[in-house]
Amino acid sequence: MTEPRSLLLLSDLLSTRFQHGSFKFPSVLKVCGGLHDVDKGRKVHGRIIKGGYEADCAVQTAVIRMYAVCGFTDGAYQMFVRMFQRDAISWGATMNAAAVVVDSVTMVGIAQACAGLGCLKQGGSVHGYIVRREIVITGPLENSFPDMYGKCGDLDCARKVFDKMSKKDIYAWTMMISCYNHCLCPIHALELSSRCNKSFSRVGSLREGKSVHGLIIRKGLDSEILWPGLIDMYVGCKGLSDCFKVVRCTQLKSVELWNSLITVYVRHGFPSEALALFYQMHRDDTSPDSFTLASSLAACADSSSYITGALIHSHVIKTGFLSNEFIQNSLIDMYCKSGFVDFSYTVFNGILEKSTTWNNMICGSAQNGHWIEAISLFDHMYLNNVALESVAFVSAVQASSWFSDEGELDSS
Repeated sequence: MTEPRSLLLLSDLLSTRFQHGSFKFPSVLKVCGGLHDVDKGRKVHGRIIKGGYEADCAVQTAVIRMYAVCGFTDGAYQMFVRMFQRDAISWGATMNAAAVVVDSVTMVGIAQACAGLGCLKQGGSVHGYIVRREIVITGPLENSFPDMYGKCGDLDCARKVFDKMSKKDIYAWTMMISCYNHCLCPIHALELSSRCNKSFSRVGSLREGKSVHGLIIRKGLDSEILWPGLIDMYVGCKGLSDCFKVVRCTQLKSVELWNSLITVYVRHGFPSEALALFYQMHRDDTSPDSFTLASSLAACADSSSYITGALIHSHVIKTGFLSNEFIQNSLIDMYCKSGFVDFSYTVFNGILEKSTTWNNMICGSAQNGHWIEAISLFDHMYLNNVALESVAFVSAVQASSWFSDEGELDSS
């Protein structure tokens, strides 16, 4: 638009005969900015106020830009302050007016402001602005996105952004867990806490986990569903004393709860503590099921507690659980790891339907130096088309290597 035409348009707008709508003001204000004529721009702004168009977001942003281009920083800032809804464009125009460098540090502050005020729409606009402007996304800036969405109540967006994060540090995990906790979603909080435990220092995640636990108690949430998750979280955080308190304090004494606790102790490498729980379970008159017995036998195997394992074996026979496949494998594994291969063969030979127990027996035989028996079992499985697992192949190779070494010694 040439200067004469621009001046004519301005003259028409400022005349009383000119009929206008809000959609024309941004173009006219752009002309004022292009001419660096702040006086005429202020007159146009006056018409906007008189006409009742100042609440229009597009007009507000155009006013800010006009003042910014004309170097009238105070006018731009005052317009920005009066805005009820600020999007990324108005933020950018105001920062340009104030000569603020729009970098990751600046945007972190803006995102935090949106989170603190609960301004979801504005926060989304800021996020979009960052993406469009290709602003360098640092760790703190990336962490600010799910934090902002979570504090604004949009957990779906918060989780989507969190899942797409290139690198999640402990702060990111803790922040996302806090968002779930704040929005009364303890199941999701526990799920994330459990995942976090596998990768980071336990201190931060334990603190958040205790916060989730407190939420469950205060809200009286469904303990039957949530206690196993709490147990897993506490064991993963090395909060063993807290973990045991979960069982001691709750009125729930179901076998499922005991199973969850014993299993996570075994899985996290605390077999002695798992067996202590098994004894406590017996003292509390809670009858173990097949899952309890299999997990306890695994604890015996890991701690070489042969005597306890034999006592559990006796209980298995008395209660009729010997036909359970998991218990059969656990018994074989326990006896082999304790060095009593003959007892494991007694269990193995008494099994009518041998499936996965073949692989366990081959592995146990090889681990105890019973190479001939391992090869014999492998040959039987191969000739009878029994499914072979990788552990069976490894054990057979080890046994074959022993035969090869023996042959070299004999020949020498």
